[in-house]
Amino acid sequence: MPNRTRRVITFAAPMASAVALLLTAGCSSGSQSAQGPSSAPASAAASAPASGTPVAGGKIVVGGLATKALDPGQATFSSQSRPWVLPVFSSLLSPPAKTGDDYGPGLATGYKYSADHKTLTITLRPGLKFSDGTPLDADAVVWNLNRYVTNHTREAQFFIYVTSVKATDPTTVTITFSQPQTLLLDALSDSSSGFMASPTAFKKVGANAFDAAPVGAGPFKITSADPGQQLVMAKNDLYWDAKDVYLGSITWRNTGVDPQTSLVNLQSGAIQSLPLTGIFTSPAVLSSVKNNSSLTMIQGQSTNVSILPVNTYKPPFNDIRARQAINYCIDRSALANNVMQGFATPAYVLSGPDSQSLTGWQEAKSIDPIQYDVAKGTALVKAMGGVSFTISTNQSSPVLTAMQQEWAQCGIKAQVNITADYLSLVKDGNYQAAYTASVNASLNPAGSTNYLDPTSLNNKFGWRDEAIWSLVQQSKGITDVSKSTALWHKVWTQLDQNGYVNPLVSAPEYVGNSSKLQGVVVESGVPDYTHAWLNS
Repeated sequence: MPNRTRRVITFAAPMASAVALLLTAGCSSGSQSAQGPSSAPASAAASAPASGTPVAGGKIVVGGLATKALDPGQATFSSQSRPWVLPVFSSLLSPPAKTGDDYGPGLATGYKYSADHKTLTITLRPGLKFSDGTPLDADAVVWNLNRYVTNHTREAQFFIYVTSVKATDPTTVTITFSQPQTLLLDALSDSSSGFMASPTAFKKVGANAFDAAPVGAGPFKITSADPGQQLVMAKNDLYWDAKDVYLGSITWRNTGVDPQTSLVNLQSGAIQSLPLTGIFTSPAVLSSVKNNSSLTMIQGQSTNVSILPVNTYKPPFNDIRARQAINYCIDRSALANNVMQGFATPAYVLSGPDSQSLTGWQEAKSIDPIQYDVAKGTALVKAMGGVSFTISTNQSSPVLTAMQQEWAQCGIKAQVNITADYLSLVKDGNYQAAYTASVNASLNPAGSTNYLDPTSLNNKFGWRDEAIWSLVQQSKGITDVSKSTALWHKVWTQLDQNGYVNPLVSAPEYVGNSSKLQGVVVESGVPDYTHAWLNS
């Protein structure tokens, strides 16, 4: 990581937040340029050009797939829940606009690393309050950060070297590490680790009720919750920057797993905004939003990757030949260009092309030792006497259908099992392969190691490689960009050689909005409505 932190960074003012086609016969990876809207913006926060003067008041409905677990301090929380609860919590810091920049303000106004990067001091805004009126002080921050670890949450991966978290005074939190650490600031700005929950409210209602309707210090507060169906929020007048929050309310509504159905709701005006994860949404839906004059489409950076993690403890993927065969027989360029029609880019390593350790997907391709080669893949399949397996997932994808056709050219038989029990199958090890996403909102590839950590619930029954994990752990303390880049190239090469996780395509988060909805940004991989407003 770049050395952003040799000095105290202090901020006085808030930052204004400003498939249908399958593979055709004979397609190949000869042309690698992904066309269309998939090129990433230069800033970490992307927005459509806002027009007009912000108007106070107004209500919007946001569609998408509902989620029930909303408390990031509990083990059931997933990255899918982040868009829903970002307005409730806000975050301690905001991410740098680009690699090398300082972190921006949020609930905190500044930070300072010690010279040896073994102590991090965070300064809070004075007088912060949760939406229930209780103080958001240093003690509350300590309570939140500690429970991320003790509850074995997804966020625990970012606290691997933390030895203590203390409240030095009411607005100062001091974090110490056992060895130099640079990753935590990324987590506090780009992941749910920066979300602060009200300890008082949690203790009052209990874990289950808080999980359904948490209390934070963000620009909005929950007024009613129908878990899994609808979440209604009103403007939080206790928010530190409430004067720059314009919407009166946001309703999050479950419009189902089918993006086409959600699109109909957006086109009809039943909802005003629709987050669309690029790696899971068909190009037909994305094109419909992009080409509709009554809608606008914005996008964030391309950091998320669709992946095919496999279970190396069960046939056929306990044999490295099977893992290598499926990779020889995946034409990633065809997936990105022909199937996703340029709304995605080929993913040859476990990182999107906007990573600080990549100059783009072309460099990623040069790192991958197993390139598309039907002859080599077919030879491995014949040597094994055939390869067949089932892919478990919780949603359909045009990429999956296309890969089945690609594998068939090599004699590989793959079935798809779309099931609501997908996560249970993975966590219990009752699967052969899975189709999902590696979600990393940070430009730092160490920002998410959920599919690398051998103790992670998502990975503990899939594969284990202590040599790779040791390299990943080293990366969390490196302050030199060139050294970090070299190390991650080594990690990615070893992952690809062994076929453990199998990246497929990368794409940004897209958001479709009514043209009347202004000021929405995509930051840290999710839409942010803090400073949005409705034009009449």
